[in-house]
Amino acid sequence: MEEDLVDLAGAPGGFFAGLCTPHVGTGNFVVTSSDGAASWRKAGELPPLYSSGPLAATSSGTLAVSTPEVSPHGTFTARLFLSKDMGKQWKTALTDTQRVTVDVTLWVGFQTSLTGWWVGDPRAVWITMDGGEHWTKSPFP
Repeated sequence: MEEDLVDLAGAPGGFFAGLCTPHVGTGNFVVTSSDGAASWRKAGELPPLYSSGPLAATSSGTLAVSTPEVSPHGTFTARLFLSKDMGKQWKTALTDTQRVTVDVTLWVGFQTSLTGWWVGDPRAVWITMDGGEHWTKSPFP
């Protein structure tokens, strides 16, 4: 099977996660490396609602993926998916529904294994301080 690497996230300790899109066949999936990208293994399929948005990783193997960027088309629900087992299983961590009137580039990132941010709305930033278990919406001026 041939696939393309469409996003890459790194974390301390030589951990990397890659987001792959196959040319044909099944849906998008994640590959991981714990040896500084010297070798890779397929970790798991991405959730069915996911297409190809940003990827983030923590040093503890937590992965987050977001729905992709949005062009203004009315009401849109952005989703953030979280995996605590390096991509084998995913859960919906957040949904953020808003009326979109401008192009929105969604983004997710972690500073530490506990602290992270998600931009799923052009007017707010979601913040976690516990590795993605709970998120707080902070309005953007």
